[in-house]
Amino acid sequence: MAFMSILVMMAAIIGIIIAILGFLGVCLLVIGGTGIAMNRKYAKLTQTKKRALNSVHNAVSIILGSVLVLFPVGYLIYGIISVALK
Repeated sequence: MAFMSILVMMAAIIGIIIAILGFLGVCLLVIGGTGIAMNRKYAKLTQTKKRALNSVHNAVSIILGSVLVLFPVGYLIYGIISVALK
């Protein structure tokens, strides 16, 4: 009986970790998108050239955010497929 309660706790901890990763991914997507939009606004206001602004960090933030958002989705799809193939 104690084994069943340990399994429930482990599943809850894994679920919380996956939810946190998804939340961090969404936050990184929002931060990266906002950064790129602000760079474009700043370039228009100050009339600077495009190569003067460096938005590499914003692009990396968007890429990392999309990976962190897609990780739980991929884990869920893997679980569904593995159950369906049994």
